[in-house]
Amino acid sequence: MDLKDFMEIYRDNNSDNLPKMKHKYGAERLKQFLSELKSSFYESINLIDAAGQQLVFLPEKVRPHADSFKLLHAQGPSGRTFGQKAMEDETAATFDIEGIDYNRESVRRIFAGYAPSNKMEQRIAGMKRGIEYIGNQRNTINEEHLFRLYKLAIWDSLKPEHKLLPNSFYRHDTVTVTDGTKALHTGLPHKKLPVSMKRLISYMQTGDKDELRKAAIIHFYLSYVHPYFDGNGRMARLMQMWYLVQRGYPGTMHVSLSKYIEATRRKYYRAFEQIEENAKISGVIDVTPFLKYMNEHVYDQLPREFPYRKSIEDYTDLVLEGAVTEKERDLWQFVMSAYGTDEFSTKQLEKDFRDVAYATVRSFVMKFEDEGLLSRQSYGNRNKYRISVD
Repeated sequence: MDLKDFMEIYRDNNSDNLPKMKHKYGAERLKQFLSELKSSFYESINLIDAAGQQLVFLPEKVRPHADSFKLLHAQGPSGRTFGQKAMEDETAATFDIEGIDYNRESVRRIFAGYAPSNKMEQRIAGMKRGIEYIGNQRNTINEEHLFRLYKLAIWDSLKPEHKLLPNSFYRHDTVTVTDGTKALHTGLPHKKLPVSMKRLISYMQTGDKDELRKAAIIHFYLSYVHPYFDGNGRMARLMQMWYLVQRGYPGTMHVSLSKYIEATRRKYYRAFEQIEENAKISGVIDVTPFLKYMNEHVYDQLPREFPYRKSIEDYTDLVLEGAVTEKERDLWQFVMSAYGTDEFSTKQLEKDFRDVAYATVRSFVMKFEDEGLLSRQSYGNRNKYRISVD
């Protein structure tokens, strides 16, 4: 295939959609194009598909914006392992993606430390336990820890028939994803799971020149393999975060990636479907459509930095001057973690913090407003506060 013909297809806006390319350029020309991709352009991934072939992608088409690395690599602004508000958003979004029943007030209650009172809140508590687990860098990635994460995050919400057999890390039968009318994807045969999952664990234990891309590949592969009867999507998104935390991206726990996925849910699922459709023509699992989705709709949508950078710097100056008490420090960290840029009232802060006198809350809010760290909005005779945004 000459260079001109090749580049015409390569640069086509729909080049990731092989059925469309086949219709537009013809089967023979597309066959030649794919042959060139396989011989000169694809980069192999050390993960295998159902046929035992390595997955591939096109590196030139999947380069995340540098600002994404900067934000996720930064330390979280609250000084805590994870941002409470961010992980509340993460939990709500990951449930929305899968159509799982919940309500935001229950999410807030569970993350505030209250015990679950029903099955819905048990599911939320499971996600909280999973988030706490992956946020702790001492919980390194291995097969036993992966099983532990599944038990913490998913197990209590499983139907009896979906639970794993004793001494088993993965499912013992076939699983098929449907849309209610037709099969969309069948997970790897269960007898192949031990080898494929060990390979995934090994893949996660090494670094990469592009950690964000590798994290997205991990997300895709867990969904593709489908090692469990239920909870695969939630686990895939947790594993993406877990890998980034382990590779030195603590900011991952202070921003919700799933919030961006939920906002473009149809495109998210379409990327999985596109890869399956393309494989029927190419004979390989090319994950480029999913990596492009993650770049365009998740990584590149992240803010360039946490929104209250100047407030954090001003607060640090006050600490260095010795002008912040221990209780004020705890309240400030709580406000950043639990509310982010959302508004709160003094009564709400007193209730949510749970171990503070109202007079102390009032003193904290007035002082930090005077210092410019908090801003006030009046609603009639009620005041609400939020962290001052740059």
